[in-house]
Amino acid sequence: MGAAGYLLTVVVPIVLLQLIRMQHDAAVKVNDDEPYNIYGGQKLQSSFLKVVALGLACASLSITVFFWPIAQGFA
Repeated sequence: MGAAGYLLTVVVPIVLLQLIRMQHDAAVKVNDDEPYNIYGGQKLQSSFLKVVALGLACASLSITVFFWPIAQGFA
């Protein structure tokens, strides 16, 4: 159960953020063929980054509790 929560709160948002960044960069490079709203893409990135940061901040306690026993085992 904890691993699924970890995936949903940490891994999935970071992966989605990286996908958005890669698609934005690719769209900017081929901007000559199709008009692309660069400001809109940057605004989307900024908004999603804020959501990811807020999610990580809210989940920091549960992430710490999940990894604390693992860190204790290696120490």
